[in-house]
Amino acid sequence: MREEPLNVLVVYGLRFSCRGVGSDAARASASGEPTSTLERANLRERTNAGLKAAREKGVRFGRPSKLSEARRQDIVRRVGAGDLTAADPAGLYGDDPSTVARVLKRAAQGR
Repeated sequence: MREEPLNVLVVYGLRFSCRGVGSDAARASASGEPTSTLERANLRERTNAGLKAAREKGVRFGRPSKLSEARRQDIVRRVGAGDLTAADPAGLYGDDPSTVARVLKRAAQGR
């Protein structure tokens, strides 16, 4: 029968100590959950609370718009009045046609 390596070390009078190796199961909380699981849950809870608070303050998430609000309104007004075709603002302002199309689509949807 083969002996465990640590038992062999003890027989020769050597002590073995290992720190920081192993799973979090060895470092469980009072409830029995591994600490990493609890930390992830706490982090998720704090993140969601922060996002909720930011939304309530009116913070907008995501990539900022390339076009200013004034330019978007000008494009919608001029295309709506018939001064420009839908393709004209892209060349006039140097914006990508898909950006202008998105502005016009959102204006038509009332956003």
